[in-house]
Amino acid sequence: MLVYGAVGLLLVCVFLGALWFERHSQKPETRGSHTQRYEFDELIEHGGVTYRELKDMTTILVMGIDKSSPSETDDIMDFRDGGQADFLRLIAIDPRNKEVIQIPIDRDTLATITIRGVLGDVVGKRTAQIALSHSFGDGREQSCQYTVESVSGLMMDLDIDFYISVGLEGIGAINDWAGGITLTLDEDFSDLDPAMVKGATLTLNGEQAERYVRGRYRIGQETNEARMRRQQIYIDLLTDAIESRIYRSQEDIGSLYDAMEPYMVTDMPRGRLINELWAAKEFEKREPVTIPGEHKVSQTGYMQFYADEEKLQQLVLDLFYEPVELE
Repeated sequence: MLVYGAVGLLLVCVFLGALWFERHSQKPETRGSHTQRYEFDELIEHGGVTYRELKDMTTILVMGIDKSSPSETDDIMDFRDGGQADFLRLIAIDPRNKEVIQIPIDRDTLATITIRGVLGDVVGKRTAQIALSHSFGDGREQSCQYTVESVSGLMMDLDIDFYISVGLEGIGAINDWAGGITLTLDEDFSDLDPAMVKGATLTLNGEQAERYVRGRYRIGQETNEARMRRQQIYIDLLTDAIESRIYRSQEDIGSLYDAMEPYMVTDMPRGRLINELWAAKEFEKREPVTIPGEHKVSQTGYMQFYADEEKLQQLVLDLFYEPVELE
């Protein structure tokens, strides 16, 4: 397990928290019985209730990778050295209720991941920390797709529409684009930066922002859970800083995309992101939803997060499905 956490993605996640991506189209309602109406919908039975997936929601998986993102002109990376997804957050956009839901996913969560050999062949699947799902790929689209599959499997095979991944240098670029984030340090970072002592109020530059959101060893409790709380503080502040700028004009949104682009791997076109972010500027952003479960130290000494499967299933059903009545 790597000791440093999410980098650029954390920042991307923030402004994505305002995004709204509506579906290309919706299925026309079929006349006739309820059974006919839901004939082509995926139905799930749980606890004696029948659910169908909400068709007008959009989901975006945001990933923060613990290494530099390779450019498209770089040689393909080793198929087991794509970098770990140390920061994961699922963004759910609900246009019906005009709100955005954020679901942080602990990088230590046990999930099913795809394993590849040194020659690139898939050798099977195993249960491991979900952050490792990104490492068994090329460091670009393939790694992102493996991570999407693992998160989807964790959440009842939920459809995930888009992904955005940012390498570790991205945090500084986005922080500086926003003009720096001012906060008071509640932990001591002086082993990494003499100016970052506990209790100091600083406007973080790009390098300091990276230390704040990535630092783990020699900082406070040295746990990923503590780092995630720190990341949420930074996300909240960065959200305000970004929103104060991008909602002035669509050109400002474009400049943010351009600042991230050198460090980003995504399947979302620039124009669509700009247009939809601008359209979603009035959406309400709910408090992040916590996945229920507990942390345990494995026999090998690594921290692992065990999601409560029953409660997680109900959470997914409550957020992404609706109950239906069949005749």
